Amino acid sequence: MSTKKKALLMILVTALFSFGITGYHRHESCKERSNAFNIRVDSIRQAVENSLPRGAAKDDVVRFFAANKIPLDFDQDRNEATGTLYTTGCGKTVDWSCSDSALIGVKVQLDSAERVESKTVIGMYTNCL
Repeated sequence: MSTKKKALLMILVTALFSFGITGYHRHESCKERSNAFNIRVDSIRQAVENSLPRGAAKDDVVRFFAANKIPLDFDQDRNEATGTLYTTGCGKTVDWSCSDSALIGVKVQLDSAERVESKTVIGMYTNCL
């Protein structure tokens, strides 16, 4: 094999190895971001369950949103409190068509006496095809 072919082969092997290592680190970083997002969703879900039991007062809901730095939007007509945290994760772990943009949504439905009736926490990736 000529020296020129050996040099090209070495360059090719080095490039493939380098791309493989880089791809692996990118994949591991993606998994870490995805896990962090899932942990955050679970943490907020658990906090909602612990802090806002059925029958909790509207003031408790307002305090919960403030304590967790969740922007609060209160709809008087529907008697519900909602808030959305915009964050990132790694959408590729869920669906290859998703970006890393994500959100965590919290909704608390109050009854006519302004007491907690139900609550929902969702975590989802946005910008999916």
